[in-house]
Amino acid sequence: MHILLIRHGHSLGNKEKVMQGRLDFPLTEEGKIQCKLLARCLKDRRIASFYTSTLKRAKETAEILNSHHNLPLHLTKDLDEIDIGLFTGMSWTKACEEYPEIATMFYREKLWDVVPGAEKEEDIFKRIDKFLNMLLVTHKREETIVVVSHIGILQRMLKIFLHIPKTEKVFFHLKNCAISELYFQRNIVEIMKLNDTSHFLAT
Repeated sequence: MHILLIRHGHSLGNKEKVMQGRLDFPLTEEGKIQCKLLARCLKDRRIASFYTSTLKRAKETAEILNSHHNLPLHLTKDLDEIDIGLFTGMSWTKACEEYPEIATMFYREKLWDVVPGAEKEEDIFKRIDKFLNMLLVTHKREETIVVVSHIGILQRMLKIFLHIPKTEKVFFHLKNCAISELYFQRNIVEIMKLNDTSHFLAT
């Protein structure tokens, strides 16, 4: 099974340089252009299903990517961004100024568990595992699936795919509307693309 992992396009929250979490920001015009460029590159791919977070920036991304396929969009909260509690809507600078001890602890530990009101890492991985198990029982080996989500979810999803222990502080830099493609065959995981934005250069 081919799985195309796509981070949502550039959003208003990205433009304002705030930690978005569950805040429901839409795409910017730049983000819509990014999505259209990727949609053009995917238009001839034989795609079985589109899955997306329920948040606007991801849903709008999925709708644009699906414009050449006209498939049903499967919205699921399992793909929604991490609830980042106290830091929701703050810039990193503001978080450091207002909550220096918590920000320092978060920077050191890289765990949302230390931020008041934030979703626990165990719960984040639990819903990702639930989603991936659903894919495995729903889709055939030869199918191609598109998954549109957020950086926090996709980073952890890649760790699961690559058998990196959940406690390891390993993170993947994923740009807006970047695509990472993985192929599964039995117990083999083949990385076809990682954080690829070459579609932005398409003419």
